Amino acid sequence: MRQQSGFGRKTLRIWPLAVVMIMAVPGPLRAESRTAATVTLSADDGFVRHLTDAIAVNLSRAPQYARQSGGASWWITFRLVAAEVLVLPAALYFDASSRPFLDRGIGVVFGDFTSMTTINPAAQPLVHRGTLRPAAFRALHQEIDFYRGMIERAAAAKDFRLAAEACHELMGTIEHFERVEGTGLAMTRHIVASVGLSAVHALSANRQSRGETDNLYSAFVGFQSIGLQAGADLDCAVQPINRQGIGIITNDVPLIPFDDAWAAYLRAAPKP
Repeated sequence: MRQQSGFGRKTLRIWPLAVVMIMAVPGPLRAESRTAATVTLSADDGFVRHLTDAIAVNLSRAPQYARQSGGASWWITFRLVAAEVLVLPAALYFDASSRPFLDRGIGVVFGDFTSMTTINPAAQPLVHRGTLRPAAFRALHQEIDFYRGMIERAAAAKDFRLAAEACHELMGTIEHFERVEGTGLAMTRHIVASVGLSAVHALSANRQSRGETDNLYSAFVGFQSIGLQAGADLDCAVQPINRQGIGIITNDVPLIPFDDAWAAYLRAAPKP
């Protein structure tokens, strides 16, 4: 049995410099669709833009969810938006750190996000409306803790293939919990896919830059992985609301094409 390390500790270690959000005013949501292969150098594709688009969506849908849930969803919206606001300073840092590479035509960080225009309608019926049993909740946290440690060590070692493999395995574990427990884990899935997609993109950027992008992606992949357990906690907190058929979070996160990107990388990678 895997040993838990730090179960219950606060995992979303983010810098509380929310005042910097003034520098990141959200513009209109992007209209174009995204694929795993798309890498653009537009400012619309950065980390800050993704967060501000997400904040705009969450705030715009909040009154509808609150009416449906008798006000119970307000606390979920607050937790979600507060976390997004607090991550903005880090997003500014990563966007700024990407600029020298973008100026050379190497797409790093920018291009690692999926447009919020691809999310489901707020009223989309939910596939899963169950609730994790306490034992399953503990088991999920143990699995996340194990794989998060693997991802963080791989990112620190700049072994992005191993980080992507860990994300792929963890995604399969999450899907198993969803099937067996009949519950949705949309935010957990979203964060795992985001980390995995960045790891795949890090492999491509490594070739383009001859390794110069490794330090940036090491920090970026490691930073994203910090939120894995917090994402699972949020998924579990929203389950009583999802049980009523209200799609908060489940319908508010875009599908990230990590599986397709990973499969494409494996097809193209030299055989050992």
